[in-house]
Amino acid sequence: MLALFALVALSPLSADDDLGLLDIDDIDLGDGSSNSTAQTSTYTGSVQERKSGLGQGKPVTVSHYGGPISIRCQEGDTLSARIDYVVEGTNETNMERYGNGVRLKLWGDSNSGGVKTITPSKGSGVTSTQVPLVVSAPKNVRLTVNAGSYWVEVLKCDGQVSVANKKGDVWVEGDLSRFSVSAPGGSATVKLKSDSDVKSTSKITASGDITLAMPLSVNVKLSARGGELKLDHVVSGNETPTSASGTIGTGGPTVTVSGKGRVEIVAP
Repeated sequence: MLALFALVALSPLSADDDLGLLDIDDIDLGDGSSNSTAQTSTYTGSVQERKSGLGQGKPVTVSHYGGPISIRCQEGDTLSARIDYVVEGTNETNMERYGNGVRLKLWGDSNSGGVKTITPSKGSGVTSTQVPLVVSAPKNVRLTVNAGSYWVEVLKCDGQVSVANKKGDVWVEGDLSRFSVSAPGGSATVKLKSDSDVKSTSKITASGDITLAMPLSVNVKLSARGGELKLDHVVSGNETPTSASGTIGTGGPTVTVSGKGRVEIVAP
């Protein structure tokens, strides 16, 4: 872990930063720094881990509840993760204690892999914290993501992806054969590739809006419900302004989509 106080200006990360475009190998770790005034200070630092030799099609679990999660899959057998944290406040001792308490654990072999984090509680004089997790994973693992109160994005992953996010939004893109997304406190977007083939039961639930992009040629059984519904696909069954149920194509595995806001099921 690299972290210290220094009189260097640093722009903190925010939940709007496009973490999905970051390449872990291209990031300059640098030293931690502090931007201090008479009233407030900023304490920053980084932790990272890496493991090679993961097996194709094996389960990988990522759990992080202290900040947003950005996962990008790529070719190879390496699982890597990084946190760049930012702590702001007026008590430098407690700020440093919080930063030094951020923990990142990564493991992996030919059978499975995972990433888990620990974020400490804030002490007095710690006004805000940002603890984004950036993960790079092999393309064809079975990915499970557990998140808390921030957004989650999963990009360019193939096969099976499952995301459970307690409060934030979820965005998933890839060549998916199975997907499961739960966003009880946010919106959800799942975008399949134009030639993706849904092979197993899949579902999306969210309290906000939902967008599901899947090929018009897909063969599934659909059950969809929302505050309002937009549907590009031809469904053989029942369809109303707020719900649809029936088969698309010749039928197949069940795809369930349930949201309280606007639900859109469209072509990629």
